[in-house]
Amino acid sequence: MKIQEKALSIGTCLQGQHTYTIEGVMGYGSFGITYKAYTVARSEVKLEGHLGQLTSKREEKVYVAIKEFFMSDYNSRDTQSGNIKGVTEDTIIAHYRHKFQTEAENLSRLRHPNIVNVVEVFQANDTVYYVMEFLEGGSLEQHINNYNALEENEALQLIAQVGSAVEYMHQNHMLHLDLKPGNVMLTSDNRAVLIDFGLSKQYSTDGNPESSTTIGGGTPGYSPIEQMSSRGFAPTLDIYALAATLFKCLTGQRPTEAALMLSEGFPEQALRATGVSERTIDALRAGMAPTPAHRPQSVADFLKMLGIEHVIPGQPILLKPKDEKAPTMPPPAPTPDLTDGNMGGTIVPKDPTPTPFGSTEPTARKHKRSKAAWIVLAVVLAIAIGVGVMLLVNNTQKDKDHEIEPEDIGYEVTDSIVTIRDDNSTNVWITYTYTGHVNSKTKLPEGEGVAIYADGSTYSGTFKDGFLNGQATISQKNGDTFEGIAVNNVASEGTYRQADGIYFVGTFDESGYPLEGIVYNSDGEEIQTIAPADTVAVAE
Repeated sequence: MKIQEKALSIGTCLQGQHTYTIEGVMGYGSFGITYKAYTVARSEVKLEGHLGQLTSKREEKVYVAIKEFFMSDYNSRDTQSGNIKGVTEDTIIAHYRHKFQTEAENLSRLRHPNIVNVVEVFQANDTVYYVMEFLEGGSLEQHINNYNALEENEALQLIAQVGSAVEYMHQNHMLHLDLKPGNVMLTSDNRAVLIDFGLSKQYSTDGNPESSTTIGGGTPGYSPIEQMSSRGFAPTLDIYALAATLFKCLTGQRPTEAALMLSEGFPEQALRATGVSERTIDALRAGMAPTPAHRPQSVADFLKMLGIEHVIPGQPILLKPKDEKAPTMPPPAPTPDLTDGNMGGTIVPKDPTPTPFGSTEPTARKHKRSKAAWIVLAVVLAIAIGVGVMLLVNNTQKDKDHEIEPEDIGYEVTDSIVTIRDDNSTNVWITYTYTGHVNSKTKLPEGEGVAIYADGSTYSGTFKDGFLNGQATISQKNGDTFEGIAVNNVASEGTYRQADGIYFVGTFDESGYPLEGIVYNSDGEEIQTIAPADTVAVAE
């Protein structure tokens, strides 16, 4: 029987707290059918004056998604009434229907930017429905298929958001049990939203499931071996599925079924073929380990293995450098290899010590997926200064409300330790050894000078307010260099050269990403031209 024959027909009305009209089927699975529907919201606007009153009534369609409990292998439908057949008390289907309603009610109490918002739960047609916010974007599954696979940095950004939602569920004693790309929606503002909680299961504070039914088997490739037979609750069930979802993001392939992986081994060659970093491969190997005890025991632990820390729900994700050779302190720039296809990403250190190059809250960016663009966009020189540092500098110079005059640059120092603190003058944001001119009023580097940071990076050129602003030469400890114009320690225009000889000549955006110019190999041969249209900023 086709899904159209099982589903409610277009125009069917369902009555909960509101009346919902079915417009079509959005998706279906073993435990339910999801519909696109709408309800009519009515409002009244009054205009009052001293001589009288006008009233205007308005009606507006509000779209929702409605999930219907319908076990396609066991249920059928009366086409005349819409009622579900095949559900009698004291059957496993009845137990699952009761569980569906209970977990939907539990879900309605969850409030997280990356979890779908549930409006209400109600019974009709001898089954259960729950009403959710309508998400206008496609699924993560569709997004992956559109591009065959996702670049590593984007995949990690999305998994961090989904992981944040799953961790929140675990903190509220709930397991999703059917995590996969098809159950993650993407919104127009780049938010990943976890949906479809038909198999989710509540558990008590002592770790035992609150109902005696076995947990659902999940989806092959995304569920671990123990999920089919286990009655117990363990976060490692969802952690396996989260890792498998990341595997699909990176390879475009559905993961090998857990039972086959026991004999065939972890499919790391599929990851290596796409240039995935060793750290991510190691994390996936652990996350998809056949034995639960060998997996990370919490979502946070799994995300840390991926280099993802400080996840703020609904906010851009901060990633540590994926290159194990990259500096562990806040670096002047991530140092990805221009010859691989992976973005360096936005970086924070494991210990979030404020960076000497600006705010620890840089602007996250996303790039179009042409191969050439990814190669070029991997060039990163510096982390954006951000509002935090502007506030910092303003506080440091709160007595200064005029432009620096030439006579303010009063003297030169040698090997002075320059320290800039935050606005409460307690936490150190910047410390470096400085030789050069200093402003006599602010005591900050002003004019020509050289700054040497703790990691050995050297910044020389024209300083203003303690940062490079003007002609600049930067040498990083990994051998990468920049020559040109810098603004607040961030490259603006010039040449960025890697230690292996590959270099970019052109202009950079406010975050230090290449904006317009040409990439050359070590022999001076042009590799690629980049134009501003090749980059797209992520919406804040």
